[in-house]
Amino acid sequence: RSRMLTCPVMMVMACITAVTTASWSDGHVGVSRERVPRDNGDVTLPSSSPQHCFSLCHGRQPACAAWTFTPAGCNSAVSSATCSLHRNVHPQQLVTRAECVAVASGTATGVDGLVPLTWRPLKLGAVQPAGWLRNQLVVFANGLSGHLDLFWADVNESVWIGGEADHSGAGHERGPYWLNGMVPLVAQLNASGDTTKVDVDINAQVQHWIFYILDHQLPSGWLGPDDGFGGKGNDYWSGWNIAASLLSYADAMPPGDATAARCTSAVLSYIECVYKRMHTTPTTAWSQNRWQDWVYIIHWLMDMAPQGQEQLLWDAAELTQQQSWDWDAYYDQSGVGSSGAYVGKTVPKFPTENVGGWTMYDHGVNNAMATKSCATWYRQSKNSTDNDKTRKKLEMQDKYHGQPHGMFAADECFGGRNLNRGIELCAVVEQMYSLQHIFRVTGDLSILDRHERIQYNSLPGTITPTSWAHQYLQQANEINALYGLKDHVWQTDGADSTGFGVAPNFGCCTANMQQGWPKMVNNLMLQGDDNALLLALIAPFQVTLVAQGKVVVDTAYPFSDTVVVTITDPTVAYTFAIRIPGWATNATASINGKNVLPHQQPANGTLFNVRIGIQSTTTIMLDLGPEVRVETGWGNTGKLATSPVSYTPAGAVVPSTSQTDFVLSGGAGWSADPARKTTDIRSGGPGSHGLITFAHMLTGLGHNVSGFQLSFRYVCGYGPRGRLPGKQGPTVSVSFVDAKTGSVLGVGWTSKPLQNYSYDQGDPFSPPVTATVTGLDVDNWGPIAVRLDIANNDRNLQLDDGSISLKITWSAAVDPRPPPPPSPDLVPPTNAATVLRGPLVYSLLLTEQAQQVKTWAPFNNLDMNIITTSTWNYALDLTKPLTFESLGGPSSIPFNTSNYPGIVRATARQLSSWGTSTSAADEPPTSPIDCAAVAGGCGSPVLVTLVPYGMTDLRMASLPWIPQPHNTNPDGRP
Repeated sequence: RSRMLTCPVMMVMACITAVTTASWSDGHVGVSRERVPRDNGDVTLPSSSPQHCFSLCHGRQPACAAWTFTPAGCNSAVSSATCSLHRNVHPQQLVTRAECVAVASGTATGVDGLVPLTWRPLKLGAVQPAGWLRNQLVVFANGLSGHLDLFWADVNESVWIGGEADHSGAGHERGPYWLNGMVPLVAQLNASGDTTKVDVDINAQVQHWIFYILDHQLPSGWLGPDDGFGGKGNDYWSGWNIAASLLSYADAMPPGDATAARCTSAVLSYIECVYKRMHTTPTTAWSQNRWQDWVYIIHWLMDMAPQGQEQLLWDAAELTQQQSWDWDAYYDQSGVGSSGAYVGKTVPKFPTENVGGWTMYDHGVNNAMATKSCATWYRQSKNSTDNDKTRKKLEMQDKYHGQPHGMFAADECFGGRNLNRGIELCAVVEQMYSLQHIFRVTGDLSILDRHERIQYNSLPGTITPTSWAHQYLQQANEINALYGLKDHVWQTDGADSTGFGVAPNFGCCTANMQQGWPKMVNNLMLQGDDNALLLALIAPFQVTLVAQGKVVVDTAYPFSDTVVVTITDPTVAYTFAIRIPGWATNATASINGKNVLPHQQPANGTLFNVRIGIQSTTTIMLDLGPEVRVETGWGNTGKLATSPVSYTPAGAVVPSTSQTDFVLSGGAGWSADPARKTTDIRSGGPGSHGLITFAHMLTGLGHNVSGFQLSFRYVCGYGPRGRLPGKQGPTVSVSFVDAKTGSVLGVGWTSKPLQNYSYDQGDPFSPPVTATVTGLDVDNWGPIAVRLDIANNDRNLQLDDGSISLKITWSAAVDPRPPPPPSPDLVPPTNAATVLRGPLVYSLLLTEQAQQVKTWAPFNNLDMNIITTSTWNYALDLTKPLTFESLGGPSSIPFNTSNYPGIVRATARQLSSWGTSTSAADEPPTSPIDCAAVAGGCGSPVLVTLVPYGMTDLRMASLPWIPQPHNTNPDGRP
């Protein structure tokens, strides 16, 4: 059991070319596809065996979609064995009668197997990381990854290895999360010979886990504790990452290895056990939402080692999909399910703004996993529309929640596009994993551009350089990272979410982050048909294959621009392909010292193919030629104003009967209330602020606002009714906001703490809370908006949106100035700018000061706050050039926060009116900036430094901008 986790180089060809012949003709024993009443066209014929029945079905295609073999004595009406041929694929039924144990069934569509992957991974451990990537894996292993099993109870005392810890989250999930990343990390460090550089014996850690789990598999096939923890129908999820870990372990072993066979056999038994249980206890909650990860694992075993049980595996995946959450209906915003367990049922719609309350389907990590749902199921459905819908998910995530670091905002649920909204580390690594699989299925090269943006920005940007601490949430514009932050902008996460440490806010990311780097390594080089190889993700590594020879990729990318690929001693001729990133519009190449002809130079967003000859040496030199580029359009996309509410002598009622009558921001969002069967406004979590803006602007026609009448009903969350010792209830204020600039013109009223009606105790909504205010003099010369500002303090509010009413009154006096032209925007778009070079986002350099919060024994690693004293509220002056300076290669700690391989110099001007709200940098003012019109004007030009996003703990990644004088583009893009 002390064997190293490795795949000998001499075996790699067998590892990547072996294909198991399917045993579909045996069918799935113990399962029937019969249905009463039968479909018109179903026929029953005499038959001697499942194999005979299989042949009868396939002789009648396409009229036969499935078959069922029934042995003699099972059906009292028929004395001999029969074969039923079904025109349609009927639901599966477990057969339990003893005389029917030999019943078998199958599907005609499955016989051809799964849709083959467009690009297949090499065997785990075949890729040997080199250069900075090799250093990064060593750093990663010497940080939390290699030490959690020595001090963190949820790993080293997990119930999975006989302990009593790991009772949180969606089940016993933290140990499995950790193992799922550690197995490939150890395999790759073994491949590069670097486990000796790791402070602890990570091989021993993985071996202990793997063999304990194998040794304690239950006779039923169940893996791990069988205690129902996680809830009925949800205790499946925790074991799925264990199954993935066992398959990874087997993949790292040489062909014919006994432990590898034991691992794949254990996973097959576990799949069969889960399959049988799902017939009586369908999936729920996390297991139902994460169904595609289970189907992915089942397909993985089908590709790797089906062990003659192809039909069982096919059926297990089919049943899982039939019990699934309908991600397609959710993203299509149809409102009605069309697949899985939700056919014909109401399905919530994908949110187009931040979500105020926690839901399973709006959860960021669930959606990151679901990104691959269509590509995963396409391999079995063989329906091209499933494949096409993959792009729809990414487009929706980008459009409504996209962030410049490559991810979407979800803190913990979808957070909109504001640049101070967060994304969870678990979502980062799961999105990367989804993108890897999507590319292997579809071959869509843009998927890997997106993956690199996340890999080299989002992932390192939320983990400290030594990998001893991480955040739960990162923000694109982040000016502090703190524990105990009660006043925060996110609504569904806790006060510790941005602090750096072992397990800030929640421990799932502590365990799950391990998969980020090693799974990327396993997708650097992929294999296609006819021995073709693809350099899919660019990084330094080498691999030696029996047929294709030795491939060495020498590069410091993404910290450099050049890539040298040397291929020696191939025994077959084949095509070597290099992915040219979509941004690489100036890429050039040479082969064996000769420049490629101009019309054959590599084109961005395509594959650069080089034919490799037998027993040859080929050197490919690639210069990607990146330029500094600016992307605009980041941040809130704005919201158009609805019909205005105009002055009348008697006043006017502001519409408030529909969701379209409000714009929710800060922590506020729409939240379904299952108990009341309503959708109400939730103000966010304790410590945050919820902002409810009436979508109809006020136009005073020269009259100032003199008063208002407001009414609403509420329940208070996070505690029983009444005042709680040491806790302050939420308050509601009425603010008047300039519709053009967003600045607050005045506060007209603030309530007392609202805490006498408790959601937790099932109270009804309160009687109407009313406010009648007179004597105001709010300037309404230009359009203004009314906003309810909710300070949650230690609790929060849920407002009955149907109870909110507002009437405005104006003064009789008239302003003599002519009114300004109307603005179409209630909330103007941010249109912030992000600077990039190659795959790297460059963000404003901020000084970082760490403050100790906690010291962990026995390694003295820290939980810490990080703050800055740097000026951060700058606008980029794009009238001046942006210049890149190369400062050398990456250091031994590649993503450190000081020794930058390259920086961008820019000119900027401070915007004194751009400040903070809810302890975060406020959303940047709308760009382009007019220094003559912006409040407070623009400061003097100063030279600022932009550094790689992934080499920061704090940063400003998207900034307002001052346009070039000749800019005439309608969207403000320079």
